[in-house]
Amino acid sequence: MTKLVPENAPDWVQYEAAEGVACLTCGREAVGVKAHASGFDYCRDCYHTGAAAEDLRSDQLYDFRCAMPDWEVEIRHTGGGCFMLCFTPPGDHHYHYGATDGEASLPSVPEGGDGPEVEIRDGWGIVLRYWYDPSDDEASNEHPDFEGHIVAEPKFPEAVNDQGWPTDAYWNEYPRYCMTDAEIVAAMLADWEKVADRA
Repeated sequence: MTKLVPENAPDWVQYEAAEGVACLTCGREAVGVKAHASGFDYCRDCYHTGAAAEDLRSDQLYDFRCAMPDWEVEIRHTGGGCFMLCFTPPGDHHYHYGATDGEASLPSVPEGGDGPEVEIRDGWGIVLRYWYDPSDDEASNEHPDFEGHIVAEPKFPEAVNDQGWPTDAYWNEYPRYCMTDAEIVAAMLADWEKVADRA
């Protein structure tokens, strides 16, 4: 293993990399992101652009695209090591939806397996509707959906354990209460039916 330090990076930044291993998405050597326990599979660029996550979730993305054939479905890197699954309805407008695990990332690989053969499904903690016009920051900042309008989130019982956690606890603290892929598709389609007229 080699420690790679990006140009102009602070002293504490070091990426462990596997020499001679090719990135699964772009083929570049010196892979620096360990996607699962069996090895280092993606270069840093493919990790941060979302290409690595799209590769790992290709079957899931295919199913979303089949369920929403006119929508654009992609993974977006939102900063740091955070991602969201982004859904853009058809048409000329500035709306899109974002789904995450309830915090700022995509749901983890299912418990009990972490290899590329493990199917990634479900685990959603929130779906938000956004409005953003890249050519008009002022209008974007004033729009009520600029920071995200909650479209769907898990329903928690009043107390999910002996400590009596509140109903707004993140799903990933209690995975059995997360939303499925089918549930978030239904929520977005129903919401868009109401919103499309004003888009």
